[in-house]
Amino acid sequence: MSESLILEAGPIHLAFGMRWFAVLAERPRKAARRLGRQFHATHVAHAGTTPSVVGLAWLGNAGSVYSAAQAVAMRYPSGSVALRMALRPGLIWLVAVHEGLVIARTDRLFDDPEPADRLLAELKLAYPGLIVAGETPAIGLADLAQMAQSAGQAGQISALRRLRRPLPRPVSILFCVLGLAAVLPGIYGGDVAARLGRMDDDSPDAVTVASLYAARAAGIEPTPPLVHGIAGLKGLLDTFHAVPLRPAGWRLSHAYCDAGDDSIWRCAAHYERDAAQASNAGLFGYFESICPGTTRQDASIGVVAQACHWPGLRIAFASLDQAHVSWRPDVRAVALTQTRPMGNANNDRQLLSALQGVRGAFSDIQVGEPLALQMAAPPDDAARNGQADASGYRSRSLHISGPLRSAALLLEHASFIGWRRAELRHLDVDAPDIRRSRLHFTLQGLLYEIDATPVPGSGPETAWKDEAIPLEAP
Repeated sequence: MSESLILEAGPIHLAFGMRWFAVLAERPRKAARRLGRQFHATHVAHAGTTPSVVGLAWLGNAGSVYSAAQAVAMRYPSGSVALRMALRPGLIWLVAVHEGLVIARTDRLFDDPEPADRLLAELKLAYPGLIVAGETPAIGLADLAQMAQSAGQAGQISALRRLRRPLPRPVSILFCVLGLAAVLPGIYGGDVAARLGRMDDDSPDAVTVASLYAARAAGIEPTPPLVHGIAGLKGLLDTFHAVPLRPAGWRLSHAYCDAGDDSIWRCAAHYERDAAQASNAGLFGYFESICPGTTRQDASIGVVAQACHWPGLRIAFASLDQAHVSWRPDVRAVALTQTRPMGNANNDRQLLSALQGVRGAFSDIQVGEPLALQMAAPPDDAARNGQADASGYRSRSLHISGPLRSAALLLEHASFIGWRRAELRHLDVDAPDIRRSRLHFTLQGLLYEIDATPVPGSGPETAWKDEAIPLEAP
């Protein structure tokens, strides 16, 4: 993670470029520290009660530092305000606040004004009453000195204290290995956190589109269901956040990603002409500008194929006023048989309670009844390698819908979920609120669990004490 930028502003130092999260928790300060350790941050900032926001920073050995974004939030405590500031030539800072809280995905630094303008346009759609500081006399453009005056004690960033090891590292590692080997095989598979949270690009367990194609070419079908986990959901959300809303005079109607029966994600975005000057050539040019690379256009079918971060990008036109953009993103996943999901009793107590806690930020959350999972048992060599067999697995259907901005609240609860479909609809909403916005997002998938019951004779304090949901960095 790149370090935040620190600038001197009068008597204090301000940090720019922090990463912000919306949090719905009964103990927000504890949630802030947990998020900080999850993403290996060095400093955290926290504001608000319920809802609240948490900002993470990577500052090295910085001393006393204040959050520039939080200073803006304290300067504009009501309404929706965005601030776009040139910190120096070639470096633009964009932050937005709503009712005194920093909006997630803002507090960002740009060396190119175009992506900053696109983000600002998205914010105006999500917050119709958004005012850009400096564009109206009522809200002037603040400078660093004024931001320093607004930065109170609540804006100070706290260093995140790391847990100290009471024993030397080799001894600690030895005891951890022995403890995991003794406890986890019957309760929880500890390797899933590494598989789903911090998978390296060259990890043999990371399933990508390319690896699935190679498996099918060799006549091998990945029969076990796939679990996308935290990293997979983050990749899916990043895909939708990257979808442009109004490219070159075209307006996004809706976009979707479908895993299908073969578990390969296929995404499409549907656009409608929204301006008289909008043209097919303009749409081609827009995607060529944001997706540089070798471009090949087949005039007979109207297709663009590019080597870029949108694999398999294609543009087709259904009529003079409708365009379809399709691509196949790489979304990480692991086979279910290589994980050890939580027990159904733990999910009833812990996970569903967590979903109840964030339900206020969504229009609808539905969790189905647990059903026995039918799939082929692994071959003998897979069993010898430690893969679980098919017996004991269960699944629950999930249907979640609400504002796109709320989907980030699901990340820490997505460790054992396999997603089937995601859809984004660009709606006309007169009065957006915490449960409704113009960017309406829907997720459908399956929550996987094992048929595990509490230990006989154990009370509520000990029945689930060894089952913990991993909170790992995507």
